[in-house]
Amino acid sequence: MTSDDSTVFPADEWRSLLHALCRDDVSGIGPSTPGEPLSYIAPMRYSWLKAMRWRPVRTSFGIALLELTEPGKHPARAWEPICGPLVLGPAIPGTPGATYQGILTLPDTGRRAAVYLTTTDPAHNLAGRVTAVQVRIEP
Repeated sequence: MTSDDSTVFPADEWRSLLHALCRDDVSGIGPSTPGEPLSYIAPMRYSWLKAMRWRPVRTSFGIALLELTEPGKHPARAWEPICGPLVLGPAIPGTPGATYQGILTLPDTGRRAAVYLTTTDPAHNLAGRVTAVQVRIEP
C-alpha cells in the first residue's frame, strides 16, 4: 500500500475469508439462508463485506459473489500479497473497468481459489479501485 491509500487494507481478514470459502465453511462469516443456485450469507464478521452469495464446492467449482460495503476503497494491487501477481482477467460485460485475476493456493484445504477483481479503471493498471469481487473455488 502506498501513502495515497486512505486506509489500511484488511489482508488478514481477506485471507481468513478465502480460507473459509475453500473449506466450505461459511459459519464464521455469518448466518446462511439456503437458496438455489446460491445461498445468501449475511456477513457479521467483516465490516467491509455487505453481502455475499455463495455455493459450496460440489462436483464442479464453488463460487462466492461479494458485495463490498465501500466499493472503490482499495486499489487492485492491495490483493497481490494475498493471491500473488494479478493478471488481466476476462472482461465482465457491463462493467466499466478492467478485471484482474489472482490465484491463491491453500495447501491446508487442498483447494485453489481464483479471485476476480473488477476495478474502476479501464486503462488496465493496478491502481484502479476494486468495486466487485468474485471468488471461484476449485474442487
